[in-house]
Amino acid sequence: MINVTRCINLRYQSVVLLFLSISLNLLLTSVFSYLFKVNLELTTFYNIGGDSQEYIGYAENLLNKNKYIYEGNEVGRMPLYSIIIYFLMMIFDKHWALNLVLILQSIFHGIATFYLSKTAYLIRPKLKFQIIVFIIYQFCFVTRMYDSMILTESLAHSFIILNIYFFIKYFKSLSYKYIFYSGLFIALSIFLRPFFIIYFFILSAYIFWNFRLKSLKILTLFTLPFFVMEISWITRNYVSTQKIIFFQENTYSGMVENNTPYLALWNYVKNTGEDIVWWQPNSYGQWLLNITNTYKIPEHLLSTSVGISEINTGKKLYQLYQKEEDLNKKNILSRQVIQHYNYLDSIYKTEKPLEYYFFSRIRLFKLVLLRSGPMIPVKSYPYIYDNKLELLIKLSSIATYQITLILGMSFLIFVVIQRPNIEKEIFLFIFLIICMFLFLNQVLRYTEFRLYSSIFIFLGILTAYVVDLFTDKVFKKN
Repeated sequence: MINVTRCINLRYQSVVLLFLSISLNLLLTSVFSYLFKVNLELTTFYNIGGDSQEYIGYAENLLNKNKYIYEGNEVGRMPLYSIIIYFLMMIFDKHWALNLVLILQSIFHGIATFYLSKTAYLIRPKLKFQIIVFIIYQFCFVTRMYDSMILTESLAHSFIILNIYFFIKYFKSLSYKYIFYSGLFIALSIFLRPFFIIYFFILSAYIFWNFRLKSLKILTLFTLPFFVMEISWITRNYVSTQKIIFFQENTYSGMVENNTPYLALWNYVKNTGEDIVWWQPNSYGQWLLNITNTYKIPEHLLSTSVGISEINTGKKLYQLYQKEEDLNKKNILSRQVIQHYNYLDSIYKTEKPLEYYFFSRIRLFKLVLLRSGPMIPVKSYPYIYDNKLELLIKLSSIATYQITLILGMSFLIFVVIQRPNIEKEIFLFIFLIICMFLFLNQVLRYTEFRLYSSIFIFLGILTAYVVDLFTDKVFKKN
């Protein structure tokens, strides 16, 4: 009788915590929607950026033309996010469908926060640790900011958390349904953010490492949802394009890489270890895109064949390309820009191989790790703080970024050096962080912060671990 009563009480507490998490998420998303106030209409909660137009465009064409296509590209984006928008547009008009996407993202964030705290308890069965993880992720502005945007990050983060929860739950219970649920949610996350395939490979390897020859059935259940979805997607792509495309065409903002002047410029900049993110002040990319006129060209960009004049030539060509309205002349300028930046890239590689292969990689590390978060410096987003309250919330986002990064990375370094006796799941999270960071930073050479945001889910758990250990020591002394 006592066990039944305790079970009922625990379930009641879980329901209350889940309701609290969802309610708090809806409130905080409303606050962020106001702070980002791209659209000032009272009934508009969502914010639309450049990438948002593509997801919406795919959904609209699917609804109106019965075809998944946007500006002639049928494989520029993974389909899941646009399909969600499409189904909502079938019932509601565009305006309210997008509002509902925002509400859906916020609800899933609340559910994910709840299950992340349950994951923490599965790993380290301490109520204090569970509460710390709940608070950290609930108020982590690094991930929360995407709930108010029509972008894939919010749902992708939530699905990864649900994937991890069911993954850990399987290892604790050995119930096959949990490993299947885990595989389902990671498949959904990949069909939102295709580079999450890195998580899929690591978790598959973790299953094999733990079960070896007995892992066949487990791996089948884990990978089945992904392979069913992936085979369907590959088949659709082949029928539509006569090409075998596993995820999407090698794109950036929906454009095929090296097929546009912008992408040729972008490829050159990332290979030099500089920043192409146009909203990052004083970056090389911002200057080349003519968004700012003041920039001191670093010495490492100059070589025997490429001086300041050659770099300025590329900048002027791109400026002419942007302003040209005649289609034929624009096509000619397009080819010239692509040719020029491909030339700059090849010269940098051949004449400065040490810079290209080594020092550029170090600069990419610094660009991501030493940046103060997704909305820093403050002057880069002047419209976010119209009053002291908004500035306070923005500074809070800086604090959550810095604290999570510093404590999480410190714990990572501590584990590598000291190799303490900690839970094996924590080692798994450390490996997920390292592999995803290296893949984005050193293989793809991306510097855009939102691509790294999923790492902060796991860094948050490491941060909670540090806080838990620290508070244990403090209370023991007292």
